[in-house]
Amino acid sequence: MKRLILSLLALLAATVVVTAQKVVTITGEATYYGDATDSPADARRKALERARLNALAEKFGTVISGSDISRGENLNGRETSFFSSLTSTEVKGEWIADEGEPEYKFELDSDGHYVVSCKVTVKARALSNKAPDFKALPLRNGAEERHFATEFASGDDLFLQFLAPVNGYVAVYLVAGNEVMTLLPYQASTTGKVPVKAGKTYVFFSSAHADPNFGTADELTLGTDDTIERDQLYVLFSPREFAKALDHGGTGTQPRSLSYTDFAKWISRLRSADDEMGMKVFNIVITGNQQ
Repeated sequence: MKRLILSLLALLAATVVVTAQKVVTITGEATYYGDATDSPADARRKALERARLNALAEKFGTVISGSDISRGENLNGRETSFFSSLTSTEVKGEWIADEGEPEYKFELDSDGHYVVSCKVTVKARALSNKAPDFKALPLRNGAEERHFATEFASGDDLFLQFLAPVNGYVAVYLVAGNEVMTLLPYQASTTGKVPVKAGKTYVFFSSAHADPNFGTADELTLGTDDTIERDQLYVLFSPREFAKALDHGGTGTQPRSLSYTDFAKWISRLRSADDEMGMKVFNIVITGNQQ
């Protein structure tokens, strides 16, 4: 993401020790067909993510049938082709960490877009039935469920509705290329933790719905300098206490952030130790202002 504006966006690694399910080593492959908005780093990361998911689907199976979707979109009057593969909510296994370095092969199609093939060996485990289900909905320009959306235009506000069946802790991150931005806990947080109560509906990133226990709410406006940008919104929840990843920066209107590599390592450590931690990932599309 090139621009993310907030009104006000703190840093400990998790230290959770529990018994997790059996971890296995598996291999997956995938090919990502990029478009004009993809940088080499973007295409490489997306190919890796899909190779991981394909490995999980092959080993553990899927919640729904079918793994790949090719759909056409009309964004601001321009037809695009968007290839979407499995998401982390559709496979019955979960990625823990990569084993060694992934193997990549880069090509260009007839339009000069990147085509990246990836082969990766990963550590993984079957999904734990210990992780409680929870509700998380990204919202566009409104704080009610009817405002649910994953497609935004530059200048749109982002809110998040959240509801859990048990007391626990939540964290939210936005992955934009090789940069990962900490959205929750808020920048004003002094603990790096966001405890939530069972059965209570929260609307994050809204001053009107702010909970004083979390510090001053950061209000988020999405934006991009590109024609189209595709990011990922990660929502993590666990009944067990954990603190956010070690991030940095956050000056002015920009949130605190960390590299995608450090973020992936943090998630790996966190989820390896805590089989009650759940994760939802939303593919977010942002369209730029057309001249």
